Amino acid sequence: MEICHGCTNSNTIKPREESHHHAMLTIATYFQSAMIVSSLVSLIFIIQRHAA
Repeated sequence: MEICHGCTNSNTIKPREESHHHAMLTIATYFQSAMIVSSLVSLIFIIQRHAA
């Protein structure tokens, strides 16, 4: 993680930083939802196995 020290050309860096941060947030949200879905699927398989 880079720490901004209030440099003079921070305005030119900010758009790229924000888009990169947004991309990281999207990837994190995608992985989180994927993990939740996979755990739910495994739970359903376990319940079906016990019920059968």
